[in-house]
Amino acid sequence: MLIWPALALLKQVSKAHISVLVPAYTAPMAQLCASIDAVIIDPGPQAERGAQRALLQQIKDQQFDCAIAVFSNGRNARMLWQANIPNRFAPATKWAQLLYNHRLRQRRSQSAQPEWRYNVDLIRFALKQQGYNLPVSSAQQQIKHHVYPLMSRLEGDQINGQPVSPLGEHDDNTYNAPYLTFEPQVLSDMRHQVASGLGLNVAHRWLVVHPGTGGSAGILATAQYVQFICAFIQNRSQPADSSHPADSSHLTPQSLLRHADKTSCEPFYILVTAGPNETELAETLVQALSLQGLKAVVLTSQDGLVAFAQVIANSALFLAAGTGPLHMAGALDVPTVGVFPARRSNTALRWQPLNQPSRHWPISVPNDALDPEDLTVINWAQAGVLARDWFDKLTQQT
Repeated sequence: MLIWPALALLKQVSKAHISVLVPAYTAPMAQLCASIDAVIIDPGPQAERGAQRALLQQIKDQQFDCAIAVFSNGRNARMLWQANIPNRFAPATKWAQLLYNHRLRQRRSQSAQPEWRYNVDLIRFALKQQGYNLPVSSAQQQIKHHVYPLMSRLEGDQINGQPVSPLGEHDDNTYNAPYLTFEPQVLSDMRHQVASGLGLNVAHRWLVVHPGTGGSAGILATAQYVQFICAFIQNRSQPADSSHPADSSHLTPQSLLRHADKTSCEPFYILVTAGPNETELAETLVQALSLQGLKAVVLTSQDGLVAFAQVIANSALFLAAGTGPLHMAGALDVPTVGVFPARRSNTALRWQPLNQPSRHWPISVPNDALDPEDLTVINWAQAGVLARDWFDKLTQQT
């Protein structure tokens, strides 16, 4: 999802036909992106040689004028070079950069700015090299005005002790959340489908929690989720059990959210989502919450990423580590709470989702922690209280 602002700029300026190379599991999301014209499926490095040759031939047959490798490794670099694409752009990274004829030095691992901004910078570099005139305007959102409140410091133009890249004359209008939207009726249908299947009242709001990590983020233990959620839910009433949801078929998701009283006692349903091989983890969290008197249900993702995104779009708040589902929620501009380590290449700043800045609440390991990935050093009860106060203020402003 963090490439979508860059693709929006590329389409806006060049009007080019844009094809993307993605693995099969992310192809449905790529097909939802308004800036993408065609999707090419990458069988992956472990695929048979015949599949690799077929992919290379497919790329050759397209006779692309330009290739931009946002993520570059040896396999991708070699394939684009073998495809005889005349203009090949990529970050200047390790030996693979030698196979590109246009390179931009970025040092992304220093996490000086968000990943989506690095991607935009690479696209801007490619457009300039191709002779396009780039838009110049004031950024709608200033990165240095983002608030990183818990376990963080804001000193001048630094976040978490790291410099924030200045935005100025090279700003553009690509940062314009939400990047992903669905028709109101589609979201309403999904909301009613989920409510009916789980015995929920469609008028109550959903706190959606995704405890899985997919191996790309620090492991957040069940106990830490429980501490956070208990503090967040404190002083709120939970919905009574309802095996027969109210008939609200005429209401859109937006009106359903407005239907609930926007007070500190507003009820929440807690939906714990689970992807492939994550059901046991989700069930463990639901059981742990029940021991604290909190009702929660498991929602398994069985209908693909698009349906999962529609569920997320119906949530009032989405809580997860810095994983793919968090970035889906950000692209939808759903309020998000993200959990991040303090390792320099994996900071809250670099991997922030695409929400409007006011709609994202990051939690990260303190910079002075002995282990930058030790999430146990965070005071999770305090984090829940602070997030609750932020969310209530955000809700009152909506």
